[in-house]
Order: sequence, then structure tokens, then C-alpha cells
Amino acid sequence: MKIYLRFFGPLFVFIGGIFALIGFASFLESFGNLGKEFPEYIWCAFLGIPLISIGTKMCKFGYLKPLANYLINETEDALSQASRITKGAGFNNSICTSCGQTNTRSSNFCRKCGSKLT
Repeated sequence: MKIYLRFFGPLFVFIGGIFALIGFASFLESFGNLGKEFPEYIWCAFLGIPLISIGTKMCKFGYLKPLANYLINETEDALSQASRITKGAGFNNSICTSCGQTNTRSSNFCRKCGSKLT
């Protein structure tokens, strides 16, 4: 099923885009006639826009798992590195807002300036 979604999704987007362009071009061309003539191919826009929407949804469902796997593989190293950094960042400590001194989490007062720790 995903093979069909991956094939027909982009095809629908492409064909819908062509129809939409034709419809919008016809609509914009009618402005040159100052309302004397109704846009001949405006119906193409009304056909093209839903085709683009349907094709986009088909692409979304067809490529969701490969895209998710790609994102997981690309971000795995960065997330593990960030995890190591935050584990070693000393969250067991409290930093004084007055002087910036690092104190133990159980301290109530700064060991450098004596200010109350929050």
C-alpha cells in the first residue's frame, strides 16, 4: 500500500499543481479583459487544489515511517551527547544568584557571600 501512496502522492501533487497553475493563469488573464469575459479555465484551479491536498496527504502517509526513522538516526547522537552533558552538569549543586558561587544542593546559604539560596 505504501508503494502506491509513494507513487501516486507526488503524481497527484504534480498534476494538481499543473491544473492549479492553468486555472490561476486563466483567472489572472481575465483581468485584462476588464470583466468582459469569464475565465475559461478557472475550473482547473478548483480541480487542482484538491488534487494537491490529496497528494500531500498521500505523501505524508507514504513517507511517514522513513522520515521518522531518518530523523531518529540523525538526532540520536545529538540527543545522547546532550544527555551526557546534562548528567555531568552538576544538577546536584545550587548556584548563588548574588555571586555565582557553586554550592551543594543542601546548602541554605552561599559559602562565599552568605546570601540565602533559593
